[in-house]
Amino acid sequence: MSWEEFLSRVHQEPDTGIYIANGDESFTDLKQLREFFEERIQQRPVDEARSGLAVMLRNGTRARWSDAEKFNLTYCVSTTFGSRHGTVVAAMADAARAWSSAAGVGFVHRAEFDGNCNAAQNGVLFDVRPVSGGAYLARAFFPGDARASRNVLIDGTAFTSSTPNLTLTGILRHELGHTLGFRHEHTRPQAGTCLEDNNWEALTGYDSGSVMHYPQCNGTGNWSLVLTALDIQGAQALYGLPLGAYLTGDWNGDGRDNLAVRRNHCVSMDTNFDGTADIQQCYGNGDSDHYLVGDWNGDGRGNLAVRRGHCVYMDTNFDGAPEIQQCFGNGDSDHYLVGDWDGDGRDNLAVRRGLCVYMDTNFDGAPEIQQCYGNGDSDHYLVGDWDGDGRDNLAVRRGLCVYMDTNFDGAPEIQQCFGNGDSDHYLVGDWNGDGRDNLAVRRGQCVSMDTNFDGISEIRQCFQ
Repeated sequence: MSWEEFLSRVHQEPDTGIYIANGDESFTDLKQLREFFEERIQQRPVDEARSGLAVMLRNGTRARWSDAEKFNLTYCVSTTFGSRHGTVVAAMADAARAWSSAAGVGFVHRAEFDGNCNAAQNGVLFDVRPVSGGAYLARAFFPGDARASRNVLIDGTAFTSSTPNLTLTGILRHELGHTLGFRHEHTRPQAGTCLEDNNWEALTGYDSGSVMHYPQCNGTGNWSLVLTALDIQGAQALYGLPLGAYLTGDWNGDGRDNLAVRRNHCVSMDTNFDGTADIQQCYGNGDSDHYLVGDWNGDGRGNLAVRRGHCVYMDTNFDGAPEIQQCFGNGDSDHYLVGDWDGDGRDNLAVRRGLCVYMDTNFDGAPEIQQCYGNGDSDHYLVGDWDGDGRDNLAVRRGLCVYMDTNFDGAPEIQQCFGNGDSDHYLVGDWNGDGRDNLAVRRGQCVSMDTNFDGISEIRQCFQ
């Protein structure tokens, strides 16, 4: 293919000047586009042996967010979407949740910047804006792009497509895959068509049903654009296990909380800090479920529960079947928490909406306690019995500091700074059996546990 022929197939955005090739992949200027053509199109070597979910390469290095960045991928959603703003906010949240449930990444909507959400907004990592006549449904960017190019642009046709099974959420699942560094799956030789370039590295076996594979390019997907098992495997190969894969609970009723790791629908539980699994339980449907832990029947042991929509299915005896079912809250649009809110020895559900938390205490599906605390979505909410009074309370983390309420008054009585902030995964547990919950931070497969609020780790455990 000649340069002129290639250029004739490329769309240039009139407002940004950015070039769009391969359907929805962006190039900042003509020089970058020409370099891409000369290195990856004109001289493209076809390597039949390569396969798998593919990550973008820049100068031979994987394009990915660093461990310090990957859990704080902030974005705004422009209010210039008008009446569609709420639709985009919800679709972005759903698409982001799909990736954060699959691997060790986290997207954070900074709604305070929505009113001034553009390419010059440095309060966020990227902006989500409308575009008209974009020659695509939506387009995104790759890690390492300059701030001016870090946009997710959504054309009006994305809201009105007549393609069966194609939704805005599905489109954004695909685009957020690009923002994490993933290339189109159909750039593989195995696809047999729509080949783009060789600027990728395989992470898994070839997947014609991948969320990153255009169905019209010999794909087997039905345009629902959902993550497949291989997509999840590849995302974990690049970014590690999702935050929800590590759980804490008192699995044997000895008064001390221990770690557990979930892989798909099976959970391996440690009970004695030796780094090996003493209990294994398979429960639920795996990555499509939201896993929770609580002492649902007051027997002193933590058990699993899975949430599907607004209903939660609770196991109480490690038999892999739910003994309690409770429907509470609004499902995926709520943030679900677990705690013993009234000190009766049984854990119950709560849902957070913004900065207000609605707590059930008797499994009736209605909130008996309401508490507004913190700043809402910009805070990371935790639950623990911080003072040993038998009742769990809220805490909010901002950076490396955690502000703990102990009496439901909406003000923090305890402040503790621990760990490195957003690059760490924060856990809560009673690590030494003293009746008070403390913080822990996970880095990779190792967890550093504080037991006395001094901000220093007294216990360190590696478990995977």
